[in-house]
Amino acid sequence: MMKLKFILSNEKSVFLDILRISAAFWVMSMHTFAICFPFRSKEAYQHGHAAVIIFFVLSGYVIAYTTKKNNRGLGQYTIARLVRLYSILIPSILLCIVIEVVLKLYYYESYLSIQRGNSLFRYLSSLIFANEIWFFSSAPPLNAPLWSLSYEFSYYFIYGIIFFRNQLKYKYTSIIFSFILVGPKVLLLMPIWLMGVMILYLPKININYSMSKLLSLLSILGGLLIIFNFPSYPFTLGVAPLYFASGFLLDWLIGFFFSLSLWLYPNIENINADNKSKRHNIIRLFSNLTFPVYLIHNPLLILLTTIFKCQINHAVYFGIILLFITILSFSIGIIFEKFRNITNSIINIYINDFINRFRLK
Repeated sequence: MMKLKFILSNEKSVFLDILRISAAFWVMSMHTFAICFPFRSKEAYQHGHAAVIIFFVLSGYVIAYTTKKNNRGLGQYTIARLVRLYSILIPSILLCIVIEVVLKLYYYESYLSIQRGNSLFRYLSSLIFANEIWFFSSAPPLNAPLWSLSYEFSYYFIYGIIFFRNQLKYKYTSIIFSFILVGPKVLLLMPIWLMGVMILYLPKININYSMSKLLSLLSILGGLLIIFNFPSYPFTLGVAPLYFASGFLLDWLIGFFFSLSLWLYPNIENINADNKSKRHNIIRLFSNLTFPVYLIHNPLLILLTTIFKCQINHAVYFGIILLFITILSFSIGIIFEKFRNITNSIINIYINDFINRFRLK
């Protein structure tokens, strides 16, 4: 049996970064478009949702790669995943609370228009990644993109149990319990995340470098054609009881094409890689900011369009707001990243203590 080599070339790493940056900008663009052109908001939100499907594929691939490469046990895996999530989630929720207070004090009508029940419950459920379990859908109204973190956390949790199953005394019971805990909505989109995992283990087909790149790009094109030409299927996106998993069949198809693209993209070093190192470093910088940008752009967008009075169906206004929200999101993302080490250290202490108490390490 062929021995698998888990090596990610610099060029393929850059390809992943470009996909991640593109997906983050895509989400921001669609959310801005939905506010500026409300009569096409349904279409915009569906297209923005497709970008999250791309994030799921990328997440599965990267988590599988880093876990296999840096296998330090279940305890360290758990710590790494929780630290990464909480180091951005906590500041983003604090930002949401501040913006919500500002809206309540100075723009009360706008505040009322976005309220959907008890905000405290929504923030607390998001903090423990329970806002999308079973048939709940309780992300804060200021930050609907938080729905995907509940899915991500569940996939990290389940994958950790499966990957480190030999370290668990009750491994099969743990897997069944985790399925019951997260519920059907989360499980319906899990095949997309697992597509990213599986392509890491698939053997590469024997085709030349240029053809491999071409086929990879054609796969992306195929995915984009599906996104822009087919409605959510089998159910309307965002409608109860499945909410963000309502179009799971279409999402599987989109996930397949972008997974295929990752699999086909060549995983060898380009002979001119040294000449591109500076450009690659810039791409990596922006790629590292996509997670905070994804989690903070929506509350900032709502605040900006409230303060500057959203102009409906105005293309120039849309362009200006999108430019501002992009600059502002990435700028605050840089601040979040600068404080990330401090946040990581604080969270790491508490999570380490928790893990040790339950003897997962």
